[in-house]
Amino acid sequence: MFAVYFLVIVYSGWMFWQARAHHPFDPYPFAFLLFCSNLVQIVLMPLIMVGQNVQARHAELQAQHDYDIDVMSESELRLMQSKLDRVIAALDAQGGQSS
Repeated sequence: MFAVYFLVIVYSGWMFWQARAHHPFDPYPFAFLLFCSNLVQIVLMPLIMVGQNVQARHAELQAQHDYDIDVMSESELRLMQSKLDRVIAALDAQGGQSS
């Protein structure tokens, strides 16, 4: 968010400076400002794309890790359910059934 605030201040300052100048070198359509911002975007585009690839890979690894934990949890829950079923069956066999 710092970059957005910085760019808003720079662009606003540039436009205010050129609007108030007696002989502006970059008049109203601000073609030079647009050119400079496009250069920055072109230079930073590979960095952004690599960052997105790194984030995507991290998200895939996190999803796989979450899936593995869910599978282990499911097997433990099935084991606990089978033990609980055996305990209930043993109580029923002893006549401890309450109705």
